[in-house]
Amino acid sequence: MDNDLRASWNRLCDTLKESADYIFDPDNGADASEQAEGLRHQLRMFYWATDRILENSDTDHPELGWTYPFKVGQDNPDALYQSAPVDLNRTYRLTGRIDTVRYLGLSLMDYSFGRGKITQLLDLGSPDLTDIGGGRIDVVFSPDPDPGDHIGDWFQVEPIECRLFVRQFFSDWAAESHAELYFECLDPSGPPSRLDPVRTCELFDEAAREVDTVPKFWTEFAGNQRNRGQINSFDHVPPQKVSQSAQGGSEKQSYGQC
Repeated sequence: MDNDLRASWNRLCDTLKESADYIFDPDNGADASEQAEGLRHQLRMFYWATDRILENSDTDHPELGWTYPFKVGQDNPDALYQSAPVDLNRTYRLTGRIDTVRYLGLSLMDYSFGRGKITQLLDLGSPDLTDIGGGRIDVVFSPDPDPGDHIGDWFQVEPIECRLFVRQFFSDWAAESHAELYFECLDPSGPPSRLDPVRTCELFDEAAREVDTVPKFWTEFAGNQRNRGQINSFDHVPPQKVSQSAQGGSEKQSYGQC
């Protein structure tokens, strides 16, 4: 096992080093300043991957952690984001106050960014949620049907592993506050435990795949827009809403970028 851990660690370090090669690809046309920004972005993506995959991956004891405000893909700089790991063979409860935030979105989805189509199990907005009083919500995600006595919202979902993703949007930062939310697994298999060596190897490899694919995916995405001349203008954005669910977007939102 010592050799397996060392091998997975070495793969992670080697991948981090090699994953930055695209930044220096002359076809990207990046100058030295843009290359410096690219390296910083690569480290941010490494932090984003390790924070989510290694630090906050316990589905029995999930943490609804804040996503540090830097660009990943189509994230909006005027929004706040949170995520937590879930194994929907178990039952989870989200409670809190959302009375002043302009819009709150909840998605249950996998995180295969840059590695194919993203699967979304559930896509909700604050208008879909029941106010149980005082701007509070009580939302349950479970493989079991609604027992009928829950005050709030109960969603029966497919029993797979994925993540809860929370989006919060604002229109008046001086008058609106972010939602105060609490997330828990109602039927954990046991107390928090030490790291499992086999699982740690798997997580190292997953983080390596992410840091190698996600930045390249979004760089190519932006490069294609540049090559199409979609620069400093939204004229190319269609007037009708276009689905971005395969890239992790919410069907409750419209997307456009240049």
